[in-house]
Amino acid sequence: MQEFVERIGREHPEVTDSVSLHEWSVREPGAFWEQMWRYAGVIGEAGDVVFDPVDGSVQRGRFFPGASVSVAENLLTPKVGAADEALVAITEAGDHRSYT
Repeated sequence: MQEFVERIGREHPEVTDSVSLHEWSVREPGAFWEQMWRYAGVIGEAGDVVFDPVDGSVQRGRFFPGASVSVAENLLTPKVGAADEALVAITEAGDHRSYT
């Protein structure tokens, strides 16, 4: 997450940590989700509109209403780091368990 914060912070200096990232994402939901689409490497077409507030609120808004995405392609395409450890647990006894 820190990498994403730093990436956003280069264009939006007010974003310096997770709290300010959250504040920015609420203030600028379209810009946030456009950046997240790119950062996550979503395979597909985002469409011309990232966020349509419909009635002016986020609650009823539509994100990427014109997007075309294959869930299967996004899940099955190999990604860098996909086999890295995601969760690591080490007990007080020193037992080590990790999950990818």
